[in-house]
Amino acid sequence: MTTTDQRSRATRPGPCPAGPAPTHATTSGDVLSTVQHGLRALEVIAAEEGLPTKEVARRLGLPPATAYHLVSTLVHEGYVWRMRDGGLILGDRMARLLSHLEHRPNPFPELQPVLEDLARACGDVAVIGRLVGNHVFITSAAATPAGVSSASKRWAR
Repeated sequence: MTTTDQRSRATRPGPCPAGPAPTHATTSGDVLSTVQHGLRALEVIAAEEGLPTKEVARRLGLPPATAYHLVSTLVHEGYVWRMRDGGLILGDRMARLLSHLEHRPNPFPELQPVLEDLARACGDVAVIGRLVGNHVFITSAAATPAGVSSASKRWAR
C-alpha cells in the first residue's frame, strides 16, 4: 500500500458506533469543542456583523485555519453569509431558526417557576414581555389571586 493510499484510508469516515447518540451533554467531557467554537463564532458574528474571518479567529483565540473551516461550514449551511468584502453577517438559515422562538406561545418556559415565585413574593402579577418596535408583547405571566385583582383595577383605568 502506498503512502497516498494510507492517507486516503485514514481520512475516510468509519461506521457509526453502536448505540444511540447522546441527546444532550451531561458533563463537560461531553461537549464537542468544534460545535462549541461554531456557536461562539455565531455569537461573535451576531455581535458585530461585517468582521472578517481572521478577526473572528482572533476574538475566539483560534488558529486562523480552524476559524476558516468553521466559518466555511457555517457559510455552506446558510447560517452565515460572506459579503463581497469578506465580512461576515448572519444568514437566512439563522433567521429561520430564530423565528421558531417567535411562534412559541411561551418562548421561555423554563422561567415560569421564577415568575410564579416572583408573583408570590410581591403578591402581584409578574410578566415577561418582548419589546418589538414601540409595542410590548407579554409572553408569560404569573399572578396571585390578590395580584390579579389589583392588576385588573390598575389596567382598567
